[in-house]
Amino acid sequence: MSGLQQTRRPENAPQEEAPSGGGGLLGTLTNWVSQLSASAGNAAAAAAITPAAAPTVHTVARGDTLGAIAKKYGTTTAALQQANNIRDPSRIAIGQKITIPQGTSAQGNTTGQQTTGQQTGQQTTGQQTGQQTTTAGPVTVNAEALQKAVDAAIGVAPADMQDGAKKCIPGILRQCAQAGMKSSAQTAYVLATAQHESSFGLKRYSRSESFVEDRNPFKEETTKDNKTGKVTKTGKWTSTVHTNGAAVKADSQEQLEIDYWDSAYGGKLGNVAGTTDARDFRGRGFVQLTGRDNFKKMGDLLTKEGFTYTQDDVTYGGQGNPAIDLIAHPDHVNKNMELAARLMIIGMQQGSFTGKKIGDYVNENGTDFTNARRVINGDTAKNGAHIGEIATSYNNAISSLWAPVFEAAAAAAPAAETAPAATSTTSGGPS
Repeated sequence: MSGLQQTRRPENAPQEEAPSGGGGLLGTLTNWVSQLSASAGNAAAAAAITPAAAPTVHTVARGDTLGAIAKKYGTTTAALQQANNIRDPSRIAIGQKITIPQGTSAQGNTTGQQTTGQQTGQQTTGQQTGQQTTTAGPVTVNAEALQKAVDAAIGVAPADMQDGAKKCIPGILRQCAQAGMKSSAQTAYVLATAQHESSFGLKRYSRSESFVEDRNPFKEETTKDNKTGKVTKTGKWTSTVHTNGAAVKADSQEQLEIDYWDSAYGGKLGNVAGTTDARDFRGRGFVQLTGRDNFKKMGDLLTKEGFTYTQDDVTYGGQGNPAIDLIAHPDHVNKNMELAARLMIIGMQQGSFTGKKIGDYVNENGTDFTNARRVINGDTAKNGAHIGEIATSYNNAISSLWAPVFEAAAAAAPAAETAPAATSTTSGGPS
């Protein structure tokens, strides 16, 4: 079941069997109403058998997404998937009927929904408090030593990324330790990669979502009355695609999101052209994981490694839990910090992104931070030296602090502690 989400059929109201005696279902209901009338009055009896209201049904229009529909009706994408037996939330068709689960309302979001850009119980950077993340056979580490390394690394992060660094670096270093990455230089390069690729969640534009690739500005077209000088917005949007220079126009900002990314990545990396694939599987997380094929590959790899994570009160991976399925849940890569961190680390360790491993360039024989960029992307000539300088700064800060993180097991006292409780964010692949 690697990479496949376990979905449940919608739970319908149970059907009652006719009683073994006479009278059938109608007789049973009649007797029941009579008893209610005798004890509580006719009004209570009538209310007890009032039929349930017809379910709300939404007809998918151009530009609709399952997430937008969920937000409109105050429910969750997962609830809509379950109620409508939708396996892939990125594939809904214009004209499709979406049944809205009972207990939701278009008037407001329910607990766990995004409100003002933030989930209930979740910080605005995409970090969910109280999240639990484990792996098979977690490594025992010295929590005090880990905290010292975290503090030192945060001090290296740029001033404009400090808020994100404070939320992200603890999870990244925790996952480096859990993955057995004992080299401070390799760990420093992981931090440098997260800084370069995701800016620790720093947003580019007001429309941007943390840890999601968002390159060029969108502009709403306007017209100007030559007589009055009045400027009027047309409702049409335009942008220039960063990968190919194409001018893309759409009738709404939401549709431009789809068309822009389809122009950039449609038909590439496993994305199906003309769908929402390119938008949904664009760069997410710490390494800006990109493309349907890469989301599938990394989800399967994490499952094989025995990794588990909890998002929105559901635990994925591990026996008895839904499988890790990043095709069905691409947004988890930019919402769950521990998932994002582990995905980045294991991909760098195993050469999942480009075929090159971090150990090819940073090992006991030497450190080549510049060419280590080949582990993530082929733009070594452009960005290799710069990212190498960032990695050097992180390594200078943590090199003397990293080995003690793994010395807890040998200490007689105090007793060894496991890594601190997990927080969450995002993670991704090569941009």
